[in-house]
Amino acid sequence: MKAQMKQTIQIFARLLLIFSMISPVASGQSSGAPPAKSGSSADSAQSSEPKLGFSIETEMLTYKSLQANSEAVACDIARHLFGGEIGPPTESAPCTIRANADPGAGIVIVSSDTTVFSDFQLWRADMASMIALETRANQFCPATPAVKTRGLPATAAAATPEGQMLPMAKEVLGLFASTESISPVTGTIHDQALMNGVARQLRSLRIAVLIPEIYSPYALGGADSANSPYLSNLAKIIAARSCLQGKKDAEPKEQQAEAEEIGSVITSIDQFVGSLNPPPAPASGGGAARTPATGSTPPESPAGLATHLASALTADGLARAIGVNLDGSASTGSLWQHILWLKALESGGSVAKQGNIFGTKTRFSGGAVTTYALYSFDGNLDCSGNVYDFEGSVLTKDFSKTFREQIKDPTKQLAMLRGGCGPAKQ
Repeated sequence: MKAQMKQTIQIFARLLLIFSMISPVASGQSSGAPPAKSGSSADSAQSSEPKLGFSIETEMLTYKSLQANSEAVACDIARHLFGGEIGPPTESAPCTIRANADPGAGIVIVSSDTTVFSDFQLWRADMASMIALETRANQFCPATPAVKTRGLPATAAAATPEGQMLPMAKEVLGLFASTESISPVTGTIHDQALMNGVARQLRSLRIAVLIPEIYSPYALGGADSANSPYLSNLAKIIAARSCLQGKKDAEPKEQQAEAEEIGSVITSIDQFVGSLNPPPAPASGGGAARTPATGSTPPESPAGLATHLASALTADGLARAIGVNLDGSASTGSLWQHILWLKALESGGSVAKQGNIFGTKTRFSGGAVTTYALYSFDGNLDCSGNVYDFEGSVLTKDFSKTFREQIKDPTKQLAMLRGGCGPAKQ
C-alpha cells in the first residue's frame, strides 16, 4: 500500500515538472518572444495585450443596485408622507406602508443639474414685474372683470383707442406661441435612470410624480392665456397700456403732471414688453456701430434672446401643474408640496479572474451610491440620506440566475436600519 502511494506521488511530481517546463515555453511563444517587425500599425495593435474596457455583466449588476437604491428611497419617502412604518415588499410595490390614511401627496423630482430652479426664478421675477405694473396702472385705470375674447380680456379691445394696441397684443401673444419649446434634458443618463426608477416606485405607492426635466407640463400645448398665470398677466398689462394711452391723450393741458406720470407707466410697460421681444442685433459692417475691442461681451444672438421666453414658459407650465393661481400666488389646497432632489453619485464594478492549471474563473460585481433630499416647497428639509447597494461577486455560470433574483427587501438596506424620515407635518 505504501509502495503504491509512493509511486502515485512520484507520478504527480513528474507531471508538475513537465507542466513547469512547458509553461515558460508557451509563455515565451505568446508574449516573451520579440514581435515580428512590420511597418503596419494594425500589426502592432494586434500584438499588444488587450485592455479590459466595457463589461455588460458589470453594468447590469450596477443598474440592479441602482434599482435597489430607487426602491429604498421611495419607501423611505413614503414612510415619511404616510406617517407610518414600512413592511416587506409585495408583488406590485417595493414595500408596504402600515398607515391608515392616504396623504394625497405629490412630488416634483429634479436632478443635480436641473434648470427648473433658475427657470422658476425668472418666471417669478417676470410675474412680480407684471403685478407691479398692474398696480401702477390701476391708479389711473382700475381693473374691471375680464371677459374672454380669444385669449385677451374684453377690456383690451374695449379700451384700445382706435385699435392701436390690438395688433401689438396679437403680436406678443403670437410670439409666445411660436417660441414655446421643450428644454433639453440635462444631467447624465445615470441621473435620468435614477429619477425614472424612483418615480416608478413612488407611483406604485400611490404618490403622484412630476419630472419636469424629462417632460415639462403643458410643453406640447398651445398658448392658453385663460389658464396660464404668465400669459393672463401679460394680457392684463397690455389692456392696461391701452387704457393708459387713452387717458393720456384725453388729459387736459393744465393736468400735465398727471399726464407725465401716466406716460411713465406706459414707458415702463413698453420696456417690459420690449424685453420679451428685443430687436435683432445690427449686422456688422457699413454704418453699424462696432463693438470696441476691449473684451466686452458681444450682443446676444437671436437664438439666445428666445431663451428668456422659453424658460419663462417652461416654468409657467410647471406653475400651472402644481396649482399656482393666475395671480401668481400658491394654492393652499394643492397636493404638490414636496420636491425631491436626486443624484447618482458613484457606480461601477469589477471583473475578477482567478485561474490555475485546471482553468480560470471569472467573477463580476457592481454597485451604486445614491444621494437624495426631500424638501417641502417652503424650503424646509424633510428627509435626506445616502443609499448604497452592491451585487457580487458572481461567477459567470451563475450570472443569469443571480441577476434575475428578486431585489433585496428595502427594509434590510443598511441606509434603512437606523434613523430614517420622521412623520410629515400635518
